Order: sequence, then structure tokens, then C-alpha cells
Amino acid sequence: MIPVYITLALLVWLALCAGLLVILARLARERDRQDSIAARLPHPRPKDTP
Repeated sequence: MIPVYITLALLVWLALCAGLLVILARLARERDRQDSIAARLPHPRPKDTP
């Protein structure tokens, strides 16, 4: 039989890993969204120099 503390440690470890993955996924999605917004904005035109 597996000791209880090992089971609890594994559950805590899995919860921490899942939380980290969720945070990383949110950050990546937010960065992608900002990139797409920046790509849709009109780019400033270079000034014509005579």
C-alpha cells in the first residue's frame, strides 16, 4: 500500500504543474492576442523627405 504522504505529495506536485501550465498558456495567449492587435493597427508611414 502506498503511504498517504507520498500520495499527497504527488497530488500537490501535479496541482503545481497544472497551475504552472495554465499560467504559461494564459501568458502565451495574451502575447499572441497583443501581437495580432499590433499587426492590425495601421503602421505609421515614413515621412517623405524631399
